[in-house]
Amino acid sequence: MSGDSAERSVELTQGLTRLFELEMRDGRTPPLEALEHIARALGALYQDVASAHRDPAPCPCGWVPTSDDPVRLAGALRGGSSREAVFGKDLRTMTPAGYA
Repeated sequence: MSGDSAERSVELTQGLTRLFELEMRDGRTPPLEALEHIARALGALYQDVASAHRDPAPCPCGWVPTSDDPVRLAGALRGGSSREAVFGKDLRTMTPAGYA
C-alpha cells in the first residue's frame, strides 16, 4: 500500500469510527446494528455514485458501474473484517457511551 493510499485508509477508518461512535451514542444500539446502518449507508452511497456514472449524462471520469460491484464491495467488507492491522483509533481504548 503506497503512502497516500495508507493515509487515505487511515482517514476513512477514522471517519467511519466517528460515524460508529455517533450510532452508539444513545447507549442502546447494539454494535452490529450500528455497523449494519453504516453498511446500508455505504450501499446507498454506491447507488448514488453509480447513478451519476450511467447514461444519459455520465460522469466524464470514465468509470462504468457493473453488476459485479456489490460483490466486490461485499468482498472488501469481508477482507476488512479479517485484517490483522488496525488503522487509526483502536476501539478497545474508547470509553463506552453506555451499555446495551
